[in-house]
Amino acid sequence: MGLVIDLGMHVGDDTAYYLARGHRVIAVEANPALVRQAQQRFAREIADGALTILNVALSNQVGTAKFFISKVNAEWSSLEQWRAASTGDIEEISVETLTLSDIIARYGDPDFIKCDIEGADGIFCHQLIQLPKKPRYISVEAISIDWIALLVAARYTHFQLVNQAFIRRMPPTMKFMRDGREQSWTFSGHASGPFGDDLPNEWTSFQEVARRWLDFQRLKAEAPGMVLDNWFDVHARL
Repeated sequence: MGLVIDLGMHVGDDTAYYLARGHRVIAVEANPALVRQAQQRFAREIADGALTILNVALSNQVGTAKFFISKVNAEWSSLEQWRAASTGDIEEISVETLTLSDIIARYGDPDFIKCDIEGADGIFCHQLIQLPKKPRYISVEAISIDWIALLVAARYTHFQLVNQAFIRRMPPTMKFMRDGREQSWTFSGHASGPFGDDLPNEWTSFQEVARRWLDFQRLKAEAPGMVLDNWFDVHARL
């Protein structure tokens, strides 16, 4: 099994799945309270060397930055104050920052990177372009079509647009083999879900994914009462 980088660990449900599949995981989370919870939850995996948790934020430079924690919903905590404040009360803290290349230089080349970091996903996409060796698979929250286009600039050629509302409302169950035994995993509502070749749909072109994303944005603008969810991830592979 390979290395997975979980950018935006949150409560650790994605990290738990990657570990269950036998991957080594580098989990990145800026919220120190969530890091402490994960350190307790995954104490055995940390001790075994399967998991490393970094209490940092992804940024364009190594140093420190302001990070805004939403007291209403930790999912909305962000480097962008307005994004966290949209849910109500916030707490401002200072966090250490690393770049994507710094993380990879320390821990190795990943096979897959999941990125869900509330507004900083664009930073990730720009830095992905500069990596000399790209991970075979990536996923990123599809808030902006510009971020999807940056994946093309990073030389990704196959894409899927995944409706995360499906994961939240009807969590799928994955069956897989590990150590010669069939295993079963049901995703939680906080999870990003399957990745890579485990995705249920066919890989398609950037043009098709962009068309679907724009169709959804048009529907949301013209008939907002028909649209209940707007949380999509775009998956890409080389």
